[in-house]
Amino acid sequence: MKRMLLMTALMMAAAQSNDPFRTPRRNTGVRRNDNQRKPKPVVRELREFTVKGHTIMAYSRKDAITRLKLKKKI
Repeated sequence: MKRMLLMTALMMAAAQSNDPFRTPRRNTGVRRNDNQRKPKPVVRELREFTVKGHTIMAYSRKDAITRLKLKKKI
C-alpha cells in the first residue's frame, strides 16, 4: 500500500513539473578567457640539403631524406 501511494505521489510530481528532482545548476556554458596569450606561429626556413648527390630544399636533414623518399629518388 505504501509503495502504491509513493508511486502515485511521484507520478503527480512528475505531471506538475518537467523535472521533480531538479537541483539548481550553474551556467555550464563554454567560457573563453580572452586574456590568454595565443602561441605565435613558428616560422621555419627551408634550407638546401644534399643527400646522396640529390639536392633538395627542406626544413631538416631528416625532412630532406623523407622528401627524397616520397619522390622515389633514393
